[in-house]
Amino acid sequence: MLSKLFILIIFISANAFAVNLNSDDMKLNITTIGNAFKLGYAPTEWKSTHAGWDLNAEIEKAKLKTDDIASNSIYDYHKILSSFFKSARDYHVGVRFHSTLSSTLPFTVKPTETKNPQYFIAHVDTKKLSNSQYKMEVGDELISFNNKPVSEEIDVILSELANDVPLTDHLYSTLMLTRRRASQALTVPTGVVHIGLRKKGTKKIINMQLIWETKHEKLYLETNQPDHKPKLAFVASMGSSYEKLIKKNMALPKWMHLNDESPSSDSKEETNPYKPNENLHAIGGKKSFIPRLGTLIWESENTNAFDAYIYKNKAGKLVGYVRIYHYSQSDKEFDAFVKIIDKFEKITDGLVIDQVNNPGGSVFYLYALVSTLTDKPFYAPKHRIQIKQETIIETLDVLEKLEAVKDNESAQKVFGKTWDGYPVNYQVAEFAKQFGHFIISQWSMGKTLSDPVFLYAADRIMPHPKTNYTKPILLLTNSLDFSGGDFFPAILQDNKRVKILGTRTAGAGGFVEQFSLPNNLGVGSMSLTGSIALRIDQNPIENLGVTPDINYLISADDLENNYKNYVEKIQTEINNMIN
Repeated sequence: MLSKLFILIIFISANAFAVNLNSDDMKLNITTIGNAFKLGYAPTEWKSTHAGWDLNAEIEKAKLKTDDIASNSIYDYHKILSSFFKSARDYHVGVRFHSTLSSTLPFTVKPTETKNPQYFIAHVDTKKLSNSQYKMEVGDELISFNNKPVSEEIDVILSELANDVPLTDHLYSTLMLTRRRASQALTVPTGVVHIGLRKKGTKKIINMQLIWETKHEKLYLETNQPDHKPKLAFVASMGSSYEKLIKKNMALPKWMHLNDESPSSDSKEETNPYKPNENLHAIGGKKSFIPRLGTLIWESENTNAFDAYIYKNKAGKLVGYVRIYHYSQSDKEFDAFVKIIDKFEKITDGLVIDQVNNPGGSVFYLYALVSTLTDKPFYAPKHRIQIKQETIIETLDVLEKLEAVKDNESAQKVFGKTWDGYPVNYQVAEFAKQFGHFIISQWSMGKTLSDPVFLYAADRIMPHPKTNYTKPILLLTNSLDFSGGDFFPAILQDNKRVKILGTRTAGAGGFVEQFSLPNNLGVGSMSLTGSIALRIDQNPIENLGVTPDINYLISADDLENNYKNYVEKIQTEINNMIN
């Protein structure tokens, strides 16, 4: 699961506290965060050449903006700081603020992936919006929002969220249309909202009035009363050195903090930790918005870690389908995946892997999944790693532990039998030792950004010893695939193992480092990209993402008619590959 490296504990009274903003405090906070970038941000050089980004200039720009905060609003400062983080054009770089203020509406909207997008209802929470009283259905077109075109409201959100890739930003901002959180530095609306819908399959327009479900602010009073600041306790990084150094995560930092995007935690459903999310358009949801692709002859049980099935196509061929919804899982889930792939290898003629809306996760879990899809060693991406004194301390600690490794048994005794499904043995330990010595040598040469190196010296992903899928694979991607959701298709494409259908991935190309700093400005956890990964052609994944072999844009007809054309395209392409 996603490791939490830093914890910020806040002790507050039952009442909100008043905030007196001070320009000097804000500027000092920005300087401190800027120094963290200088020490820990790996893609600085790439951002300069690719996008003309200048860290020092952005620091000064943010400081100047603090002089223009006319009102005593901490939210204004949060927007300034959020804008500074977004200037890096990096989906791994971000900040989360301490705030309880949020507003939601009980439906989700999805746009067409076209030049002049239309907006359609993608999910309705019928527990909060009864269809008998509110005639809203999946496939209805959202025409107006607050008595103005929907696009105008989306543009407001885009101005607060836009990061790098236009389609990714647009899809993400549309998801946020009905879920606004001050913790993301979004403007949070309250009260009544008027919306206009065109009923699917008709020209009929209906209008309705809804009200935002608002959770009010419990932390701040925007007044000039005497300052009653919270007591802050900073807790140092958690977890062993080897976990921090080796078990790096490649995941969208915001994912677990979004409303519907993380797995269900309903206490009544603890017997089934893999309960599908009702919102099929959620980021990281077990079930996809893509309908069943054909007549089913087998389907995984609801309690399985994966939504998987086998269907018969029109040509009589058997095709497997499995959804990989995120990479933040471990041994138990990997074992379930192996059983599914083993069944597919024996029965099917081809395989569709669906990883749309995938926020990423553990690099070794990702490698483990890849190992079941090949019978040959696969090239892994290299990384240029940002090296700090902390990195060296962690590396030395790991190297000391590695001295006890003399064989397979001692390797597993020190590091466990697997790293999130990836088998640990003597050879893996030796590769890790080589990686550690490389990091030390780079530091000794005065380098704070390493030369390109395979993570943990694992230059090849070896095939799984028992289960290997050898038939054609069609991989489905979209622009809400982040981080591990970039790396998985990059590895499979670079090794010429799959055809990819969809849109290009977001381009979050490295592992994530998280940190927190004591402050009285409501600044919570922050994240930076600790490495910049290179594909087999030496181009970075960062900002460039993975371009599909077959481009497919979601149309209005798809959103109004349950993705009929999209399904037909998937069926045609996998059938062509089988033939």
